[in-house]
Amino acid sequence: MGILAEKLGISKTAIYHHVDSKEQLFELALDIALGSLETVLTRIENSHGGPQEKLEYAIRGSIQVVCYKLQFVTLLLRVRGNTDIEHGRVATTSTARSPQ
Repeated sequence: MGILAEKLGISKTAIYHHVDSKEQLFELALDIALGSLETVLTRIENSHGGPQEKLEYAIRGSIQVVCYKLQFVTLLLRVRGNTDIEHGRVATTSTARSPQ
């Protein structure tokens, strides 16, 4: 948190005013990455296009998420299930969208 506070030019106290812990900050970052990618998939499920249009939208939407949310997606890609938060996210992500 000290490095983050220094980079932001604020105190650690200011950060802890908004989040309770490093873990909560980590969880919020993962929520942003996963939420953005899930939004793309939800829009595909609710669309009326054919398979080709849906695939194109999935690719374009995913690329946009990576471009606009790069820091959050990078963090998500580093999740390995080593902590309780990571384990919960990996389990949720892998079971959220099972093939039909």
